[in-house]
Amino acid sequence: MAAYIALDDLIMEPDRQDVVLDADISSYPQLSKSLTTTDTGVRVLTISGEASTSVYGHVLNTLTYDNTADTPSLKIRRICFAVSDGIHKSNIECVELRVVVVNNHAPVVVASASNQPYVEQGPMVQVLDDLALTDSDHSEDPRFFMQGAMVSVVGGDETDRVYVDVGPSNGAIWIDGGNNQRKVTLRGSAPIETYRLVLLTTKYESSNPEPDLGPRHIEFSIDDGNFTGTDTVVVEVTGINDREPQILPGISEDSFAETNAVDSRTPLLVAPNLMLDDPDKDPVDYLFSASASI
Repeated sequence: MAAYIALDDLIMEPDRQDVVLDADISSYPQLSKSLTTTDTGVRVLTISGEASTSVYGHVLNTLTYDNTADTPSLKIRRICFAVSDGIHKSNIECVELRVVVVNNHAPVVVASASNQPYVEQGPMVQVLDDLALTDSDHSEDPRFFMQGAMVSVVGGDETDRVYVDVGPSNGAIWIDGGNNQRKVTLRGSAPIETYRLVLLTTKYESSNPEPDLGPRHIEFSIDDGNFTGTDTVVVEVTGINDREPQILPGISEDSFAETNAVDSRTPLLVAPNLMLDDPDKDPVDYLFSASASI
C-alpha cells in the first residue's frame, strides 16, 4: 500500500520550495517517506511500505504543513490525499489550507535630501529629493497598511518648522496636533505608497529672522502598527548680511591729564570698555573695517 499527499496542481503552491509536507512514521519501521517536486512544481509527500489501512490512516492523521518563506503568499492552498493498494488507486480527497500571516517586519525608510539650503527669512524649502519606503510584510493587504508617520526636527531650536501636505492621500491621512511646527504627526491607515507621496511634500523653514546657522536634522519615521522605521536628512540653514553692526556704550569717563614732562605723559585709553555687536549670525557677522575720528 502507498499514500500520496500533494498540493493540488490546479491551485499551485505559490511558495514552492519553501513548503514542507511531513508525516510521522516513527512507529512503523516498515514504512518510508520521500518529499519530491514534480515538473509542474507540485510538492508531493509519498509514504511507501506494506501496512494496514488503519496504520496508513494513523500516519495520514499526523500530516503537517510548514512554510519556511519569510513572507508567504496569502493564496489558499489545497492539499490532496490518495492511497493505493498496489493495484488500484483510491479516489482523491482534498482539504483547503489558509496561511495566516503576521506583522513581524519593521518598515524600512531610505530618505534622500534635496540639498536645498534654507536662507534666513526666505521661503520654505523642499526637504526631500526622494523617499523609498518598503515593508517586507504584505503591505498590499489592508491588514498591513501603515498606521502613522512623523516628521520632526532633531536639535536646532524652537523656531524650526516642518510642513507636510496630506493632499496626496485624498483624506486617508490627516495631521494630528497641528502642522508647520517642529514635529508633525500623521495618522491614518493607508498603503505605504500613499505615505511616501505625502512625506515627499515635506518642507522646512525657520520663524526666526536671525536663526542659528548650520545643519538641521530632519527625521522621518513611519509606523506599521507594530514596528517603526526611521531615517534622517540634513537641511543647511544659511544667513544673509541684512543688519547693521552696533557700537555698545563703553566710552571712557576719564580725563586726559596735561603735563609738561613729555616722558611722564600717558596716553588716555578712550574706550577701554567699548563693545561691538552685529545682529547677523556668524559667519555673516564678520566686520571688514572700523574708524575713529576727532
